[in-house]
Amino acid sequence: MDTDRFAYLSPLNISFPAQVTMKPQDMSSVCAISANVNASGSSETPASFKLELLSETGYRVDGFSAANASAIVSNGLALPCTWGAGGVSKPPSGVVDPASGKVQRRFMLRAHLVGGAKIYALNLHAC
Repeated sequence: MDTDRFAYLSPLNISFPAQVTMKPQDMSSVCAISANVNASGSSETPASFKLELLSETGYRVDGFSAANASAIVSNGLALPCTWGAGGVSKPPSGVVDPASGKVQRRFMLRAHLVGGAKIYALNLHAC
């Protein structure tokens, strides 16, 4: 039996994708992000989960967008969230925000849910 699964977020209608954006978090001491997800889906309704990073002002962080994210298509308690062909798992410690031109260390996490994917928790692992 899976633990740590008291509540979850999922699309209201599995025919359409859904998103949820979390409030900004300081990522300067985060070395990895993992997810407690059930994205096993079925043959007629495939499911997937992707995580992207946004600047504090809502811009996608280059290299950490949903397009660069590795899709999670399984069921697990600490599945690593990675980006790019090399499987980068460490979020950037800071980026220049296009709106303000200042270095930002706080990022928002946006989860993309497709099909019957369920997100139970996101874990920020300290360095």
